[in-house]
Amino acid sequence: MLASRRSWILKIQTCGFFRGVLERQRADFAGAVASQTRSIEISKSLVALSEREQCERRIGKTADANADLRRIQELKR
Repeated sequence: MLASRRSWILKIQTCGFFRGVLERQRADFAGAVASQTRSIEISKSLVALSEREQCERRIGKTADANADLRRIQELKR
């Protein structure tokens, strides 16, 4: 049961991540930030944080982008 639940959670997280990537490619940066945020809330991911950081910069949320960049650097240590 636990493995099945974990698998389901990873699928949801992955879907949110890829939805954010597609939204970024369509220049829907606010939508991409929202999707990446949902993905990160489920499971922290360096790639998702990086995607969100880039999109936040595109819409002028530099303080949030800088916070994500710091979080990325902390997680890499």
